[in-house]
Amino acid sequence: MTTKHRCNPFDPAQPHKETFVGRDRLLKELVHSLRDGKSYALTGPPGIGKTTLLREVERRITEDTERRKMSPMPVPVHVECSRQDERVGPLFARIATALIECLAGQCGRLPPPTVQKDAQSAAEEEKLAKALDIPIGWALKELRHSVRPILVLDALQRITNEQVLKILLGELNNLTDRKTVNVLLAGRRPLSPCGPESVSYLKMLLSGQRDLGPLNEPETGALVAVAGQLGWHVGDGSAQLAFQFTSGHPYRLQYYLHASLEQYGEITPKSLLGIRGRKTDEHLDKLLAETADAPSGPDPASPEEVGSGQKRAAEVTRLLSGMDSISIDDYIVAGNYTRFDPRVAGTLRKHVKRIKEACNSGVGGYHNFLIWGSSGEGKTYFATETANAAGIKWEKINLARSADVPDEATYRKRLAAVKAKAGPFLLIIDECDKRTDPWVCTALFDNLSFEPGRKAKPSGNKVFVLIGSTGDSVESFWAGMRRLPAGKDLETRIQPPAIIIPETTPGDRLLVVLSQIRRYAKERSLRVDRVEKLALAYILLSAKGSKPRGIEEMIMQAVGRLGGTDTELHYSHLSDYGDDAGEAFVMEHVQVYDALHGRSLRLK
Repeated sequence: MTTKHRCNPFDPAQPHKETFVGRDRLLKELVHSLRDGKSYALTGPPGIGKTTLLREVERRITEDTERRKMSPMPVPVHVECSRQDERVGPLFARIATALIECLAGQCGRLPPPTVQKDAQSAAEEEKLAKALDIPIGWALKELRHSVRPILVLDALQRITNEQVLKILLGELNNLTDRKTVNVLLAGRRPLSPCGPESVSYLKMLLSGQRDLGPLNEPETGALVAVAGQLGWHVGDGSAQLAFQFTSGHPYRLQYYLHASLEQYGEITPKSLLGIRGRKTDEHLDKLLAETADAPSGPDPASPEEVGSGQKRAAEVTRLLSGMDSISIDDYIVAGNYTRFDPRVAGTLRKHVKRIKEACNSGVGGYHNFLIWGSSGEGKTYFATETANAAGIKWEKINLARSADVPDEATYRKRLAAVKAKAGPFLLIIDECDKRTDPWVCTALFDNLSFEPGRKAKPSGNKVFVLIGSTGDSVESFWAGMRRLPAGKDLETRIQPPAIIIPETTPGDRLLVVLSQIRRYAKERSLRVDRVEKLALAYILLSAKGSKPRGIEEMIMQAVGRLGGTDTELHYSHLSDYGDDAGEAFVMEHVQVYDALHGRSLRLK
């Protein structure tokens, strides 16, 4: 029996951070050394946990940096190498893009388009140092202190072009030598045989190469214990048997534990024996062997991923085939926030009206709201655009960022400062469910005052908007919050119903794409009246187009390729992304190409 209401923390493909155990000495060594400007290489066979360790190192360096206010500030930049990295320019462009995204997170906004464009141009000219210096210089002005990127290059063995590897390692040697950056390189083989002899001098700048091995038996026991900490039943002897079956191999362990919880709803010797009885070991041996011996070329997708990709392609094709023109203004909910589904848009417009009326109301009371939805669905953007469209001043506190709220005193001081402001004013408490400190709900509750019977119409109210994403519903969100001191009381101060932000659809992403095209064309004093439908499908179906920043970058460069008299953005304007990405897209999506090539969407 599978327990539905508890999270299964084990996932061999993408382990949850809660399941990171062991590696204590190596983790401490890497965090301290990288933070201090040293460089390392990390090696190990497939599934041994290299990427998981890298992510934990990055997380701890970031937290440590925010707490200690270091200068220069170390900024981990994760880049996963690909078998498609067969040209230097696109590889350097991906590294520059990853740095820009990390710096944007630190600064709270993306660099100006000119900075992004100059960095990309330098990368495409194979000038990595210049491509990194440009956004680093911008961040220095924004933050008023220097930054030092830590380039974390994962899966280095995927770069099979020896010339590309030679140039990359040579550039990294120069950057580390002048202490502009330091690096953490991860791959399956030691660095010396991984690259040409001519770049072996990079090894001299590394403080060490570490080989990652399996978990030991106590570490395996700690991993199994995670399930018990989350409320699952863990039987006696389970950890010992799991270690016996897997020899502490992290991928195999995660696979066994995940399957045990999914199929049996518990981890016991009986459930582990049941999983093993289904030829699990043979399956894992074959899977890891195929991964280790995979030829060059695109990483293979699983059957589930292939089916999902075909479904998305068909959905995007139907969407674009069914329209000849579109007016973005028809889909506006508030400011620049749009939704494609008219029912969703209508519901959210009502919530926009509630927030505006609460800010401008002359009646005292609980004028506070909860916005809930999955991560990355634009909850904060909805709140800020609601305020911007109404001309209401706003401020944001992100509880997930220790730099924003390092302690209770700072939190209370910021809340009190908002209460002292003249209304109307909107305070956004972002990631309100990401901290478990006992004062989080208490401090907020103390500031959500009730002022009944106010007769004189004030200048406006101070309205608090909580934004959260935990749980699979609003009720499960509040169930988690109620466990904190004053969590139950806080719930009584929030005006029902909660504002639920539904997951975005291809139609929603289409509106984002078109809005960005209009924006960047306007910045260049261009007028784009039409967009080829195949170009839109390319953006919507690409991995880069799954993220708002990826969409923004693709469109910024595509619009940059328009001539002064061009009024239509074509598929060809996007063809420079990746290695022959345009040709590869057509080969992969022949039906999409046949349906949409040469057809355009008119922008009203």
